[in-house]
Amino acid sequence: MTKQEIKEAIENGESVWCVYKDQSNIYEIKAVEIEKVLSNTFLWGKEYYSNIKDVFKTKAEAEHHLNHANVTRTETLPFLTWEEFKEEKDLFFTNRSGYPMCLCVVDTKLGKKIGLGGANGYFDLQQTWDLTEENFYKAYDECVRLFKGGEQL
Repeated sequence: MTKQEIKEAIENGESVWCVYKDQSNIYEIKAVEIEKVLSNTFLWGKEYYSNIKDVFKTKAEAEHHLNHANVTRTETLPFLTWEEFKEEKDLFFTNRSGYPMCLCVVDTKLGKKIGLGGANGYFDLQQTWDLTEENFYKAYDECVRLFKGGEQL
């Protein structure tokens, strides 16, 4: 809400809704409890103050903000062992930029290789290594680098 919208709500005797500072809950502020609105930053009440960015016209808006603002997700790079990889299990993951990637065993004219590339509906091979345990660990290091935010291959 803007400062003007809050003032109009007060004049009309309407309540406003606020999200707690710790983003744990919402509460109603009745118009008679509001003492003043300072600049475009704070709403002052008898026993509290609130940042205007945390004040909403309706309970539904406040609940929406509480439940959907600053939603985060923690992602984990799937773990794959050398033994699993040799059995032609692929490692699919999304790099830091959101681009789908794949580490897999690929058949080439020169035999089986370790391939790393984009997995966006087709396999856009960008890097290959001979199919050895040592190279698997190097390729996996590259997957971790890309997952954490390294430059695209």
